[in-house]
Amino acid sequence: MNIKYNKTKALVILTMLSMMGLLASDIYLPAMPTMVNYFHVNSAKLQQTIGIFLLGLSFFQLVYGPLSDQIGRKKIILFGVLLYVLGSFGCAVSTNIYLLLFFRLIQAIGACSGLVLGRTIIADIFPPKEITNVYNIIYPLVAASPAIAPIIGGYLVNHFYWESNFIFVGIFGLILLFLLKDFPETAPAKKKKFCFGSILQDYAVIIKNLRFWGLTVIVFCVYGAWFIYLTQSPFIFIDQLHYKSLDIGFFYIPLACSIYIGNLLSKKIKLKYGIELALSVGCMFFLFGALLMAMITFFFNISSALQLIIPMSLLAISNGFILPLGIPAAISLNPDKSGSGSGLVGFFQIFFSAICASFVGEFLGVSIFVMSSTILLLSIFACGFYWISKRISNQVINL
Repeated sequence: MNIKYNKTKALVILTMLSMMGLLASDIYLPAMPTMVNYFHVNSAKLQQTIGIFLLGLSFFQLVYGPLSDQIGRKKIILFGVLLYVLGSFGCAVSTNIYLLLFFRLIQAIGACSGLVLGRTIIADIFPPKEITNVYNIIYPLVAASPAIAPIIGGYLVNHFYWESNFIFVGIFGLILLFLLKDFPETAPAKKKKFCFGSILQDYAVIIKNLRFWGLTVIVFCVYGAWFIYLTQSPFIFIDQLHYKSLDIGFFYIPLACSIYIGNLLSKKIKLKYGIELALSVGCMFFLFGALLMAMITFFFNISSALQLIIPMSLLAISNGFILPLGIPAAISLNPDKSGSGSGLVGFFQIFFSAICASFVGEFLGVSIFVMSSTILLLSIFACGFYWISKRISNQVINL
């Protein structure tokens, strides 16, 4: 480590920082039908609590990175985790849907600090040769959190109340805040001068690159499809297929396992055949999974969760291919502007997911048909655009 600090404690803190957003996003999925009744709103309105959370995550990605270069990492992290705690407890005491939406936004602004600066701090405190090993330790745990969180949430709502989900997240934040009390400042001693104009110029150069858009589109479409499933499936499982809240938490375990399998396969294919083929395989999983889900929806009577979990697991495998390969590939196209590239990819990824989470249910409704159709359209558009942009552009990905 470049900075003297207990390695095990640093890994625990970095893992918790990386998990903040996913834990808060997914833990209350089994409680959503209960919350609909509590707040006297329809399912589409409650889905906006995920949409507004993702909006907060997306926009503040463009702020935290450059700001931390100017004033330091620790101040931003402490501020963010404190907001996260306040937002979580605020959600638990909300008496109407508008207060809940407000506190979800506060929670998201706080969670974004961990999402953005967790990666930055890894680069600050670990030597370059150790960084890959650090990611191999942290990200399997992070990948498992979308499965673990709904199981915890299902148990809590079954034995207590929906508020217990947000109290749990608030306590998670308080523990992290306690661990951070003696965490050192990791930013370089000589801070970069913050210049808003140069950031905008970098963004302008990046968005003119067609290959960047091809990679970014598959990233945000596969992530958008994921959040369409996350926001629609709890209501489908409970209201239409009549499962219990405690049961549906376990329905997300195969998806987390599939992401992990996709990640392992993508590494092997990339090492043997290159990143271009690995990305194409990821697109094929996306397209085939969406087609299978649509065919099951259109031609069969769905009476079991397994009929949705199997095709969605194929989409989750594509998630394990496209996100870990597509994001660094898009960033690598402009190596001298990697910070800005990272911020832009992250912004589009989560902003588009916020639109999917908020507006698909609001304007099209909540049903198996809506879920399958929108995911299929996203897969066709994303894969088509990616392959066309790859054919038109001559730029090679050097990873």
